[in-house]
Amino acid sequence: MPKNDDSHNKGKDASGVPLSGVHPFYMRAGMKKIALGSTIKPGLEDADFKRQWANKHLKSLKAEIEALSQRYPYEISANDDPSTGDHLVQITHPTILPGIQAVLYLGDFICSLRSALDHIAYQLASLTSPAPSREICFPIYEKNTVDFQVKIAKSTFGIPDPAVAIIKMLQPYHYGDAYKTSHLWRLNTLWNIDKHRHISPFTVLPKWQILIPEWDYSLPLPEREQIDNRTIMRIPAAFKNQVQFNPDRDIELRFFDEREGFDIGCDDLVEMYQFVSDEVFPAFAGFFPQPGVPGQTS
Repeated sequence: MPKNDDSHNKGKDASGVPLSGVHPFYMRAGMKKIALGSTIKPGLEDADFKRQWANKHLKSLKAEIEALSQRYPYEISANDDPSTGDHLVQITHPTILPGIQAVLYLGDFICSLRSALDHIAYQLASLTSPAPSREICFPIYEKNTVDFQVKIAKSTFGIPDPAVAIIKMLQPYHYGDAYKTSHLWRLNTLWNIDKHRHISPFTVLPKWQILIPEWDYSLPLPEREQIDNRTIMRIPAAFKNQVQFNPDRDIELRFFDEREGFDIGCDDLVEMYQFVSDEVFPAFAGFFPQPGVPGQTS
């Protein structure tokens, strides 16, 4: 095969015709990162770049939510219904469409953070083979079944046994029936939704809006009626003077999936990132010949 340079075309034009006279002479220099298996030793550098990129998207997500609160605060109004004597509280919610950009940041964050785990698995497998199996990945499973253990074995083939033991220790199935509270299960589930199905469903929620300090719980709760982006609450006249409104009108984005059964907010994502940074990365740093990248939260 010809060398990857222009030495065989020196003194010729693009069609290979010899040049004569004075012509421009162009040169370019490039630097290539050599693939694993040649001169670069296995390590956590690439995985940590992915982790840092995830953190960048997380910060963008938080900034977008704060901007949404400033641009689209919810509104509250109250009046009496003369036909019933009830006190009506109307809450107008911010439009949902501007939240799409925030959800796209969520997808970028999730994909980068999940990719960092797969990078860790590949680097661990590179410790024993210059060409790890194409099935190498960081497995995440919620049930400790024979089928899932077989899949774990395939996806960790070639990874040192002590590292495989740590991977198994981190599995969501150790949470039992509460596996959906596991950071790794949520990360993997959101990743699959964003990668294969659709952007994550979300809702725009304000913080608490009204408070009735001395509500009589022997009575039915106030009725609610939803009309477009408005919620109308019917408060019995006896409690009219107790109704308090929340002056903090910031909003919160909640990401949920009824089929998978989770509902999380930005604080949950921050905890997820910190878990990967402070627990997962340091757990594998000692397997590499050179100092591993510490998983410090930035």
